Amino acid sequence: IYMMFKANWPKSFIALNAWTKIQINFISYVSPACAGVNLSFYTQLILLVSVFSALCILVSRNMIWKKLQRQNVLDGFSTGMQDLFIIVLMFYPSICGMAFRFFNCQKIGNASYLVADLSLQCYDTSWWSMFALVAPTIFCFCIGLPVLAFRFLFQNRDKLDDEHFRDIFGSIYIPYKQKYFGMESGYMILKLLMWATLAFFSAGSPLQFALSVIISIFQLILQLTLQPFAKPEVNVMQVVNLSLGTMTALFGLCFRYISAVLDSKI
Repeated sequence: IYMMFKANWPKSFIALNAWTKIQINFISYVSPACAGVNLSFYTQLILLVSVFSALCILVSRNMIWKKLQRQNVLDGFSTGMQDLFIIVLMFYPSICGMAFRFFNCQKIGNASYLVADLSLQCYDTSWWSMFALVAPTIFCFCIGLPVLAFRFLFQNRDKLDDEHFRDIFGSIYIPYKQKYFGMESGYMILKLLMWATLAFFSAGSPLQFALSVIISIFQLILQLTLQPFAKPEVNVMQVVNLSLGTMTALFGLCFRYISAVLDSKI
């Protein structure tokens, strides 16, 4: 996310990011661009949501079928829910990242264009048609999922040690210490705030970079203070990860400041 902020990144940073980043929209990996067919940002987003929906239906097909037949849904229910949660957590960053990038527009001349795909114009008929898909995705999935997950775990906090409950819902709280059962939802919200900073503030503005630094430092302090993961080695890995992110955000702010100073002298 950090490297998407508009700054005069050195070529070494860009090259390092190209070698180490994980593509947010993995649909592009199977895009038939080599055959001369380029998928637009809108098409990739629709495909991503469609694949996610199809997988969710696929992994829960046994539960749905048994429920329709009024059979005992407990058989295989635990495994089905575990698979469903894994699919949701795997697709969550990709879908939400693309949904927020939908609002990241750049004004060129008298029109605004999508930064993710400059061939697409913002606020035209196609953009508003996609808005009908993106808006519910953000409110119901990106925001609704972490809120509902935390509420559900909070209401059932007395069942966190129950074996059957852990088998079904444990994937969203087992990695953390029991008193921090809601940390997964917290991390989701913080990622959404970073995406919102990228999408809804002027590209390259001091406020945009300042907010990214504040969010990064807050995440790092939160991790250092709480040490929420159950395994110490995971806490160490998370500290390293957040430290690198915070340093990248600080470097971006510095590069943006240097660029502004140099521009003022011209």
